Amino acid sequence: MTRNQRVSTIRRWGPVLAWTAVIFGAASVPGSNFEDVGFDFPDKAAHAIEYAVLGFIAYRRARVKDGASAGRAFGVALLIGIGVGFLDENYQRMIPLRETSAYDWLADGLGTAAGAGLAAGFGKAGRRTR
Repeated sequence: MTRNQRVSTIRRWGPVLAWTAVIFGAASVPGSNFEDVGFDFPDKAAHAIEYAVLGFIAYRRARVKDGASAGRAFGVALLIGIGVGFLDENYQRMIPLRETSAYDWLADGLGTAAGAGLAAGFGKAGRRTR
């Protein structure tokens, strides 16, 4: 891989990596501190929303690569979301007052699928208007 190809890959996937860092940053906050910063949102909804953003971004990035098909881009986005969700849930075991949950991981996966599906829908709408 040439230097230009590496730079292109980093630029293409940079938003996914940046959002993953946001997810892990949120996971690093001890559980009782969420109320202290005014965060009073149902846990599963929060998981679904943060992973919907990840799914949306990952789908868009996957579609850029070599004109990947919608199905392949959706699969890549889903694998990324499920993988990050798995790592996130296991990471939270080390954070005080945080807990892991298979239901959180399920919300992560469903959110990823919703976000990727939304991105796919935007792609279809954009092609219809041209």
